[in-house]
Amino acid sequence: MTGSVAIEAVVEIWGHANFDDARLPALRLGALRGLGTLWKVRTTTDVSSLWTVHGHWAGTPAPTRALGGWSSTRVTAPVGYSHTVHSPTPSALRLRGVVEPLRVSVDDGEPVTVHAENPWLLLPAGTHHVTVTLPHHPGGPGLRAELLALDAVRDWSGAVQDDELLTEFATRPGHRTEAVRLPLALKPGEEAWLDVDLPSSADGYLVRLDAAQVRVTGWAGGECVGRVWVGDRPAFSGGDPDSLWVPPGWPGLTLLVQGIEGPNGPDVGPEVRALWLGAPTG
Repeated sequence: MTGSVAIEAVVEIWGHANFDDARLPALRLGALRGLGTLWKVRTTTDVSSLWTVHGHWAGTPAPTRALGGWSSTRVTAPVGYSHTVHSPTPSALRLRGVVEPLRVSVDDGEPVTVHAENPWLLLPAGTHHVTVTLPHHPGGPGLRAELLALDAVRDWSGAVQDDELLTEFATRPGHRTEAVRLPLALKPGEEAWLDVDLPSSADGYLVRLDAAQVRVTGWAGGECVGRVWVGDRPAFSGGDPDSLWVPPGWPGLTLLVQGIEGPNGPDVGPEVRALWLGAPTG
């Protein structure tokens, strides 16, 4: 795209995990939550060629090869590749084709692990000597390196929708007056609020949705009773991820429906077709 364009992003903040996931910076135990610096990519430069090979009997003077292109019969032996990169702005080194974790050091600093889930390395402005060490894999898919010149995005604004704010909005009387009929079709990123009158029940209800590509948060009796994610989603374990439990005597049900884009893009749009009320089991 060219010129100025407005971008709106909905960013979800998940709670801290009770484990330290070394693959994803946001799931490290010491990780912060929320947005940090936003970057826009100004240019992308392929820097896959002219890496200097070190170790593994490379010889003197050190030969130059494409990244990962050293020829040897010693499979899995570690090989080091060095390259000098320059950017007048902050930049990101992106390694494409990473299969097994590899080690990257910058300017003789401590090596860091780069892997398929996080194949990036942020670099400050200037000239840097980068060394990539990886096991020799002559039959591998090939490794490519790109240098992305970055500019920080300025003058952006954000609004927080935490659970307390959403609960206050969900339980505020009389602010939703438009009737909604099912099926309800949404666009990815679009939201809708539904107020559902529940018949009285001595046992409460399990609420299930006939829907596609939506995330639904439910409130009853002034409390959040859970979230349901229908469609393409990560795997969940523990409990029933497909239903909401409304305890007996909790009046009303308010649903916040959020449309999400699935793997098939706009071909399968977000939709709520029906709500099913069932008796609890067990």
